[in-house]
Parts: sequence; structure tokens; C-alpha cells
Amino acid sequence: LYKQYFSEWTEHPTRFQLFKFHQSITAKHHANCAIGYHKAMYNWAMRTPDENEQQALWEGANPAQGIQMYTVFSRDRVIDHRELRLIVNSLDMIISVITSNRHHKRYQSEYLDEVRKKYQAWFTCRLLVPGRIKELCHMRWRDIDEHGKWTKPHTKNGRQHTIHIPRQARELIFRLPRIGDYVFPGQYGHPITEAAIRK
Repeated sequence: LYKQYFSEWTEHPTRFQLFKFHQSITAKHHANCAIGYHKAMYNWAMRTPDENEQQALWEGANPAQGIQMYTVFSRDRVIDHRELRLIVNSLDMIISVITSNRHHKRYQSEYLDEVRKKYQAWFTCRLLVPGRIKELCHMRWRDIDEHGKWTKPHTKNGRQHTIHIPRQARELIFRLPRIGDYVFPGQYGHPITEAAIRK
């Protein structure tokens, strides 16, 4: 949102300017997010002291306060079992095509095979295992027992959470080589990044 809408702004907007800005964005969800971003930023500045701790970073009113958001409805459709089965069974073929198109000139077939197995396991987990993208990327071998019970050490509410990984995902995970701490390793011993997954 910052790069798309705010990177060229040099002055603080007025409430009316933000109101017009909100109306100018066609995608209602993006428009609401942009105003929410502004509101959160000014709220943070109003409670954060400056470097001399004499006053807040922003002493005025929050210009995003009071702007009426669009009514946006959540998606009311969920994937059914037939579609889920089709996607899971097609993952190997889809990932093989993608990795071959991207890397066939740069890497040996053995490396491509490892990449395919890793991404097939990750996306199967994404479909079948309850968890956020970041949680799946940071999955550690030490947090999974031999029966596929995954204990998340840190969740959004700060508590441990234990779930059972379904058989289809568990079998793919246990076929992966154990390289370092992470089930889905990235570069230099770090977990695979969300950016790499989204590519």
C-alpha cells in the first residue's frame, strides 16, 4: 500500500484529503486498508514521544478518524472436498512445471527434485494443516514428533498450540531431508521466506 499510494506524499493530509483519497480507490478493500493504515500510524505517533521526550510525535487530531469505511463482505465460498482432492493430487505436476520453467538452465536435476519435494510438502501443508503462512515457513523438526503431532511453540496469543498433521502432509514431510533446524529450509540456515512462497 505504501509503494502504491503513499510513497510520493510529502505533507500530512487533512481529513478531507483522506476522505477524497478513500473515494478515489476503486478496490473497496484496498481503500479501507489505506485509511486503516493512516489511522494506525497517527494513533502510534500520538502516543510515542519524540527524541527529547517532551511531546508526542504528533500532537494534532488523527485525520483518518471519522472517515466512513466501505462495507466489505467476506468470501462466502469454501473449497469442497472434490476440489481439495483435485488440487492435492495435482500439486506434484504443477510444481514440476513451475520449477522446470524457472530453474532448468541453472540447476542439476537432483537439486530440482529436492525443490519440488519441498514445495509439494509445503503447499500440501498449506491446504491441509491449520496454520499461518509464517508458522508453516518456520516449522522446526524438533516441534514434530514421530506421529506427526506438531507443537507450535509460539502463536498469535502467545501460547503453545498442538495439532495433528494429516497423513497426506505428514508422509511428504517425513520424506524431506533433514537439513538444519527447519522443515522447509531457505538460504544460509534460515527458514524459507514468505516472499519465496508467494513467488
